[in-house]
Order: sequence, then C-alpha cells, then structure tokens
Amino acid sequence: MELSLKTIESAATPKGHKDGTDRLVPPSETLERVRPHFAEAGLTRVANVTGLDVVGTPVVLAVRPNSRSLAVHQGKGLTLDAAKASAVMESLERWHAENITLPLRLGTPREMARSGPVLDLDRHHLFRGEAFQDRRFLWVEGRELLGDTPVWVPHDLVTLDLRSDGFDVLGPATVPPWSNSNGLASGNHPVEALTHALCELVERDSFIRGTGRAPENGVDLATVDDPACRKVLENFRSAGLDVSVRDLTTDLAIPTFACHVGEDPATAHIPLPVNSGWGTHLRSGIALLRALTEAAQTRLTFISGARDDIGRTVYDSHRDRLRLHTKWNKSRRLRCSRSFQETPSHAHETFEEDVLRIVDALRSRGETQIVVVDLTKQHIGIPVLKVIVPGLLAPAK
Repeated sequence: MELSLKTIESAATPKGHKDGTDRLVPPSETLERVRPHFAEAGLTRVANVTGLDVVGTPVVLAVRPNSRSLAVHQGKGLTLDAAKASAVMESLERWHAENITLPLRLGTPREMARSGPVLDLDRHHLFRGEAFQDRRFLWVEGRELLGDTPVWVPHDLVTLDLRSDGFDVLGPATVPPWSNSNGLASGNHPVEALTHALCELVERDSFIRGTGRAPENGVDLATVDDPACRKVLENFRSAGLDVSVRDLTTDLAIPTFACHVGEDPATAHIPLPVNSGWGTHLRSGIALLRALTEAAQTRLTFISGARDDIGRTVYDSHRDRLRLHTKWNKSRRLRCSRSFQETPSHAHETFEEDVLRIVDALRSRGETQIVVVDLTKQHIGIPVLKVIVPGLLAPAK
C-alpha cells in the first residue's frame, strides 16, 4: 500500500480489536500470522516473565540471539497474548531495521539535494550543531506523507544494524552515529503501523517538552475511570507499590502520560529503583494504560537482568539505599490534583481517522515534513515503517 495523505483520506480501515489497545485483529491472531517468520528473523524464544515480580501485569521477553542490535525485547499488555504480541512485533520490527535491503545512495546533503528533496536536517535534533553539509554518507529513499513525493533520508537514521566490526564502503565500519528506533513501528496493516509510529514520535516529543514543567500536572488517580487502567493500578497497590502519574499532553492535544512506580527503600527487603513508563494514544485510557503497563515492564526488565543494554553499573548504582530513598521521595512529592477527565480524548473507529488527527495536530504546530520509509519485506508481509518528523524532539539516544 502506497502511504500518502490522499490515500489515507480516501480509505477506512476499521479497528477490529479495541480491548486495552486498538488493533486490526486480536493479539492471538497477530501471533499466528507472524509465527511462521520467527525462524528467518532468528527469534528463538518467547518467555513469560510475569511471575518474576509480584505485580501480575503480563510482561514477555522475545529473544533473538544473533541480533545486530538488542537481542532481548520486552512486551507488555492487559493480557498475556497482548504482551506476547507486543514483544514479538517489537523484535520483528527491529529485525527489519537491522536488515535493510533498499537501494542506497552515497553523497553529501548538498549533492543529494541536487537530485531531489532531502530530509530537513537543520530541524532534526540529532543533527543540530554538527557540520554535516559537506559530509558524505549513505542515504535511503522515503516518501513525504503530505506531498506524496520521494525524499532522501540518511541511512543512519533508519538502520539498526549496530555491528561495529568489518568494513563498509566508507572504510572501517562504525556504529551509525544517528541510529535510533524512534518512529519505528509494525502492525497488522500499514496504516495501523503508521499510527503506532506517529504516537511514539509524539510520546518522545512530549516527554522532552514536559521534563521541565511544574509538578502541578500530577493526575489524581481516584479520578481514573478507565476499567483497564483501574485494574493495573490495583495490581500495583496490591503489591504494595506507590504509583504517581503525570499528564505530559502538549499543545498537540494528543494524550500522553508518564507513570512512576516505586517502593519504600526503608521497608522493602530488596528495594528496586523507581521505574517509569510512558504512553501516548488518541484515546486517553489507552495512553494511560500504556504508561502503566510500561512501568510494570520496566520493573521486570530490571528484575530479569536479560536486557543486553543494561550493564552492571546500573545495578551497582541502585544498591545505595540513600539514593533510592531520595528518588522515591521525589516521585511522591508530585502534586496530584489534575483530574483524568481533563485530558483530551479522541475515540475513532478507523486507523485513518487517527492518522489524520495526528497529522492535523503536527501541521498546526508548523511541522511540514512527515517522511515514511517503508521497510516491509514483501515475502514476509508484516508492515514495518520508519517515520521521521524532523521538528519533533526526542532523547539523544
């Protein structure tokens, strides 16, 4: 499917599954669709690690031992099938980004601009302050969503092949300096994948913009009326954990939340650090649920010790009970006076309506370039997209 604003405006892909998340089909069906491709992607294990913690919110690991980036990926959800689908799809989308077979071009930004439109690097946060205009690197072709025109994108922004040995066309291979997974998403349908990618981009942007905001955006959890969110909140409370939630929704009016979960280091037998989760979705209930379940996932990531980008120093630093107590107290000082109902919520029946709402919000802020690089492999048929909006902010790595 060729993604453009014109095709999206004329299509209607209904959401067939809306229990805790919006999907084309139930998670169990997604798993059966993608299971035949586990071997090619090197996905050897899908492990339910929920029982390693006392919370009970489903968390699953997907393992690809020969990955070119991370070997272990996590997934979470309201049900075990949802958590499995979350982990598996994240692992498979990263495999696509590690194994890009699209044609590449070599050139400087100035050289590439002579052959067609290029991504607006001056607006991209990873390129600010860098002298890159006369630097020669590889490019891959994407498409501008708004204008339906080809756009050249730095290959390093798209690839997740982080191997640092061997040689490439430029000499000794190095880890791509701008490589990141922000805006990488998969789905049961291209527009579903596009929705997920855009929501992730908005989430990271909202996180950066909300970091310095006053603590008055704390949510009064007693006002949360979404049944799925109430269930996860009760799981935390039953486990003796303290929960705080911040509303990070920006001028885009797309619901975004941050959740912080901790335990009193003075009374816990083996205290864990305060763990966090973030979530964005057009429906406020799903946005909050994503933040809550991601916080549960982050706890289990720490407990399991399986994530290969978390080193010993991270664990060593959390043996300091005084430091843990300081962070725990800080999370509890949040002023939680904001009603959950104050957050805007947009319930749509189709994925196209979701995309158009997000696109309108981005354009109202002045974002004129939304570029989509289609990483879908035709013989597999799992829609995987990398979406880049140069003006949106994100953590450096």
